[in-house]
Amino acid sequence: MAALTRADTNTTSPTTLPRFSVVVPTRGRDELLAPLLTALAAQTFPREQWEWIVAFDGAAPSESIAARLTAVGATIVTSPQRSGPGAARNLGAVHASGTTIAFTEDDCLPAPDWLAAAAARLDRDHAIDVLEGATLLPDGRPVRRRDGEKPTWLPTNLFVRRALFEKVGGYCERYFDARAGIYFREDSDFGFTLLETGARMALEPASCVVHPFEHRSWLDPVRWARRYEMDPLLASRHPRAFRDEIEVLRWGPFRIRRPFVRADWCSPRLPVDRRAFRNSRRRRHTRF
Repeated sequence: MAALTRADTNTTSPTTLPRFSVVVPTRGRDELLAPLLTALAAQTFPREQWEWIVAFDGAAPSESIAARLTAVGATIVTSPQRSGPGAARNLGAVHASGTTIAFTEDDCLPAPDWLAAAAARLDRDHAIDVLEGATLLPDGRPVRRRDGEKPTWLPTNLFVRRALFEKVGGYCERYFDARAGIYFREDSDFGFTLLETGARMALEPASCVVHPFEHRSWLDPVRWARRYEMDPLLASRHPRAFRDEIEVLRWGPFRIRRPFVRADWCSPRLPVDRRAFRNSRRRRHTRF
């Protein structure tokens, strides 16, 4: 993927660059943005050391949200056409001037010390390129079960050195079906890309955000199953990582291939390089 081209909108001198650029992709839902803005306003990390960038994906801010963002000095960027959250994150990152990009989402509530805890960890270990904080449900359980110390790459709470983000080209924007409004796996693709470049990764459970409960309706998992049509693209771009991290479930000493990840692999709508996908399957080991 080509490197991102930054917008030449920053006139701040290098000695006064913000520590963090908080980037939030959004579809412009006030009922989500309002609580998020309140949570960000309560951050204990010095305000002059971080900036806000809110990227509206195929939407525009309401008057009330625009007024609140303007009042706190946030940057508003908009895309007239919906292109998915990966593209919105890239759009926000293009306007970032901080040394580290802090990603969260519009349905999350960062703890007051979210940025402060991340800054403390990065100060303790300057070799860290990517830091993943904790994303918790309202009852305190993790949103996604972690396999040991492996990252989940959730963009709800992810800190990435801006130079590295630009080097790898940001998020792949192909994991979005505009016709169906479906997006999936762009976070895994980004994580696999970072690992393939040798990025140094760390976890910081003290840096927390709260995410709402998912699958409130018993039909939600059925509706969401269609997202797995993005798996062939991920498999073609990262065949080894897909097999090891997505397709195979580790259960104690056993490894089990998950059949559901192949359920929608024949969809003609996907932007998948079929030849690359077939070649990736040939390269896979057949033994576990």
